[in-house]
Amino acid sequence: LGYFAVFLLYRRRPSLALRLPRRKAAVLGWAVPALVYLWLGGAPPSLLRAALMLAFVGWSLFRSRPLVLADALIWAVAVILLVNPASAFDLRLQLSALCIAALAWAQPLFSHLYRRLGRPGTGWRVLRGAALLLLSSAVIQLGLSPLLVKTFGLYGLAMPFNALWLPVLG
Repeated sequence: LGYFAVFLLYRRRPSLALRLPRRKAAVLGWAVPALVYLWLGGAPPSLLRAALMLAFVGWSLFRSRPLVLADALIWAVAVILLVNPASAFDLRLQLSALCIAALAWAQPLFSHLYRRLGRPGTGWRVLRGAALLLLSSAVIQLGLSPLLVKTFGLYGLAMPFNALWLPVLG
């Protein structure tokens, strides 16, 4: 919502881009909704991780630095653990960080698939989006498997079907 508001504002007043580039202004647009969402959600470790990652991404954008998903994750988790070392044992933080770590690990695969399915046309865009969504879900399920088995002592046959079902449900 914040990015969309900035996009509309810059579309209406293009001269604003001379003062502050739209990508950097988008960071300011993200900040307010992210903080409100963090506050409304009660700041659980998973939302705190997401907000800190967003802050790191914004900081990188303002400094015109390249964005690396794994760097943002490491900084966010490091800040959380510095403030509250006991949160290392919080399952919510472990699951949240592991999901993002799995996606960061698979990022080269996503880039390769994105280029391979990069043909023009609406049909290809839909196919590419669906393929990336299913692959993301499968990577997350695969990445979470060891922690789920360690924590709950089982890995049911239904777990792989989550890779298909969760994107549909979402």
